[in-house]
Amino acid sequence: MEKFKVLIPLPVSQEALDIFEQHQCTVISLSNDFEEEIEKYIEDVDAVLLRTTNFKQPLIDKAKKLKIIARHGVGFDQIDVDYAISKGIKVCYAPLSNINSVAEHTVMLMMTLAKRVNEGQNAVRSNQFNKRNGMLGIELKNKTLGLIGLGNIGKLVAQKCHFGFGMNVIAYDPYVKNLEEDYIQLVDSMETLLNSADFISIHVPYMPSTHHLISEQQLALMKPNAYLINAARGGIIDEQAVINAIQDGRIAGAALDVFEGEPFDINEKWYSIEQAVLTPHVAALTIDAMKDMAIVTATQIVDVKNGKEPSFCLNDQAVRR
Repeated sequence: MEKFKVLIPLPVSQEALDIFEQHQCTVISLSNDFEEEIEKYIEDVDAVLLRTTNFKQPLIDKAKKLKIIARHGVGFDQIDVDYAISKGIKVCYAPLSNINSVAEHTVMLMMTLAKRVNEGQNAVRSNQFNKRNGMLGIELKNKTLGLIGLGNIGKLVAQKCHFGFGMNVIAYDPYVKNLEEDYIQLVDSMETLLNSADFISIHVPYMPSTHHLISEQQLALMKPNAYLINAARGGIIDEQAVINAIQDGRIAGAALDVFEGEPFDINEKWYSIEQAVLTPHVAALTIDAMKDMAIVTATQIVDVKNGKEPSFCLNDQAVRR
């Protein structure tokens, strides 16, 4: 009997490979995730384990035997989900595996802005130690954190900031009606949140309705001493509008882990802005999260191989909501 074949365009943790070996799967690991490289193998594979690789309709059409696309992470905007489902392909993901890593990274970005770490590091590296007297930071205690989106990651950020730093937490999410967390105050509009928060952190998926959700109009509502944090998806904010707002002194700064043009077409104006903290889409890239994402996705692939229903399947409309 022909073995179940799994295509892995980008490296994953060894734990996934061990699971595939235990279940007699043939693994095809690629040296890169270019579309032309994937096309060499896609016709003959049963499963694809994706990290950040784009997987749209043209590739899906070539995948004649494909039974499951497993997304190694939370977001799935790079996959043509509806089309894959229409072709009878399972589309699965790992919604809980990296939420703590992303939440911790978000808090780190917030702290880096509050304590003006960029400016302090640049002062030391340029032998201008006395600049310390002109770069006073702020405390997080009693400041207001505004969360746009209140899913698993947003709630974890709220928990860490409220109980860890004594922050007040407000949130806007039109899909959340009732909250168990009494330390989070829901507000009825994004405008209210933008007017009120000292730190604004974005935690929504990227889709047409959230493209440039934060642009000139929204930035104009923020306080001049407020900071913007985005560790969700790059296209959610209008980066040029944010750059202009920082340079004009209309907001205090921003921290980004994601960029609209990543990885090769990032707006170079970011590089010279000291009030911007920038990381290369690494919020979820911890040893712990990578291990768990690998195990969860590999397990779901094996479930499909064995005729079982995978745990986190987007084909189930209840999961998608």
